[in-house]
Amino acid sequence: MCTLTLAPIGTKQVITINRDEAPERRADDPVIRERSGKQLWLAPEPVSGSSNVVFDIINHRLAVLLNGAFESHEHKPPYRLSRGVVILDSFDYDSLGAMKRLYDFTGIEPFSLLCFQEGKMEDMRWDGVNVHFSESSVEIPAIWSSAKLYPAEVIRNREDAFANWLNRNPRIYAQQLFDMHQREGDDSRGPGFRMNYKDFVKTVSITQFTFTGNRVALRYLDLMRRPAQLAERVF
Repeated sequence: MCTLTLAPIGTKQVITINRDEAPERRADDPVIRERSGKQLWLAPEPVSGSSNVVFDIINHRLAVLLNGAFESHEHKPPYRLSRGVVILDSFDYDSLGAMKRLYDFTGIEPFSLLCFQEGKMEDMRWDGVNVHFSESSVEIPAIWSSAKLYPAEVIRNREDAFANWLNRNPRIYAQQLFDMHQREGDDSRGPGFRMNYKDFVKTVSITQFTFTGNRVALRYLDLMRRPAQLAERVF
């Protein structure tokens, strides 16, 4: 469902997300919806009306959904609830830790849900049987790839490529990361995370959040537009 990179740059945290999806599930233009007293930014897709990326513009809480938990799983519909509903439901709770204790995960396809807020990250994964939860800071660069979409070997290669690029480039910028997510494969500039599998599944959009103190800069690139359409906002 997506590829996500986290890169701390000085006092900033840059989070860049590719939505890798079937083109017919391309998202509509971004909107802001009210839920549980929060103002949520998202680019809704046609099935659940939700998104793999949802941002609380008041509390600066970012949630990102990935397909699968730790490894690829067999798709066994029908499911009781769409994972797109789960990411929206997460904003009914003060934290993913609280959601883990109180939410009913039965009948939902495996997923990973990452939440970033105030220099911390929560990682909650549902493997279809158990819920796994951890917390960490955002001081260490990392990359996540959908366990359902990408084989384990591809995920490891992406992790190595990202780590090697960071080692070769001690001074990086948000634009470099945004460009990386637009590239397909490796070239002289470094790795690329944009994908296209026979037009059946492809990167349909790229979203980047740059957290700097109490300011968040957002960039959203809709790749399904011709030409691609870029929107930028600051919260």
